[in-house]
Amino acid sequence: METTSAEVLESLLPKHEVSSEVKRVTEDILGIRAITKMDGTFVAGMRARVTERGTVHPSFLIHGTTSGRLSSRNPNSQNIPRSKEIKKQFISSDPGRVLIGVDMSQAELRVLTWLAKEEFTREIFNDPDRDLFVELCRSMFPAKFYGSSDAEVKSDPIRPLVKGFAYGMAYGRTAAGIAADPEFNMDVKEAQGHMNTFQKVIPNITDYLETMADNACAGIPLVSPFGRHRRFHLVTELNRHSVRNEAKAFMAQSTASDIVIEAACRLTFDHKVYIVNLVHDAIYAEATPDEAPEIAQLISRVMVETGEELTENYVKFGTDAKVGHNWAEV
Repeated sequence: METTSAEVLESLLPKHEVSSEVKRVTEDILGIRAITKMDGTFVAGMRARVTERGTVHPSFLIHGTTSGRLSSRNPNSQNIPRSKEIKKQFISSDPGRVLIGVDMSQAELRVLTWLAKEEFTREIFNDPDRDLFVELCRSMFPAKFYGSSDAEVKSDPIRPLVKGFAYGMAYGRTAAGIAADPEFNMDVKEAQGHMNTFQKVIPNITDYLETMADNACAGIPLVSPFGRHRRFHLVTELNRHSVRNEAKAFMAQSTASDIVIEAACRLTFDHKVYIVNLVHDAIYAEATPDEAPEIAQLISRVMVETGEELTENYVKFGTDAKVGHNWAEV
């Protein structure tokens, strides 16, 4: 073996001809590398940026990504791993205060529903008793889920596949990509069949995304509801596929991100909420334990109002709020 890159080592794990001992050692090597990288970036690297007060102060850029999403650097506080041990490092600036995290539920899908005027998803989002992925499962596989309860649909192994289609449609996820995912265990033909069924359930969204991709390839600038412009100056046969994927992602990603930024500005200037971080569709703030429930409700209300104001009440927005003593708890 000429290289021990992660890609090469990972390719050994599913091979039947590779002994269990080699696989065990390979997994250990990959695990040690992951821990070393995480420590260097998010522990030692983060420690180098800590002030005398024990705080870090990232710079946020509203123009730092081509997708239109907010970005941050020095440190990148929007790219912290899900690991609880890493997130436990981040606490409130005062021991007597707690952290509040409020996340917008399925913000990009709600934005897409409005942009494409998709009645199927609109009816689901506007009914608090209906679950998007349960309804998509039932629409895609009516015979399979006939008479099934919501709980039975939620526990069915087909649900992750449907979520994969829903979250991947604005990023150009293909049937080949679905088939390559070991979680789904299917060939490309089967994956393509499911994808075709999924697209028929949401025809307006499907058509809207294709129109955005066609416009980008035709040299027509994409302009978000907030006035962000995305241009593709050179489209070739080599980059056409990536251009189409980026064009499909731009409108929903940038608009959802800007809704959160607008809500954060209103909370800061109009309500004096002490915001400590923004991560795509989420706002993080801190307050005293007594104030936290009220502040969490306020953040949720302003985020929802901002989203529904932009979309002219076509689709309702929802949030999920948590309070904790460190980032891992919120």
